[in-house]
Amino acid sequence: MRGTSYRPSLTVIALALAATIVLSGCTGSNLGVSNNPGAFSLGGQVANMDETKDYDWENPSLKARVDFGGQSSGGAFNVNIKDSTGKQVYSHSFSSENDGTGGLSSSGTPGTWKIVIEFRDFTGNVGLSINSA
Repeated sequence: MRGTSYRPSLTVIALALAATIVLSGCTGSNLGVSNNPGAFSLGGQVANMDETKDYDWENPSLKARVDFGGQSSGGAFNVNIKDSTGKQVYSHSFSSENDGTGGLSSSGTPGTWKIVIEFRDFTGNVGLSINSA
């Protein structure tokens, strides 16, 4: 089996670039969230962020596509997603070693999914996109 390289979607690249341009020079944490049925995104610039954020998200599909783009100078953040029955369908840690990555969740039950994002002393630009797949 041949290896495949991952390229972040244009949406994720645009979100990360917009966050960089709009928020350059800001300190502290400045995140923007868009939460619509079938489409969730989080973007912005943070400095030394160490907290957990959780969101209810309506996913009408069995799976979700997760894309991350951004740059980190330190720390990490974890993305955990559970379906409407509480089943873990996605878990990944993003850090300075993987500035553009993503993947597909395992199958779950459509409905209200829980997205939990744990920032662990994270500094950098964040562009996270989660879409029904």
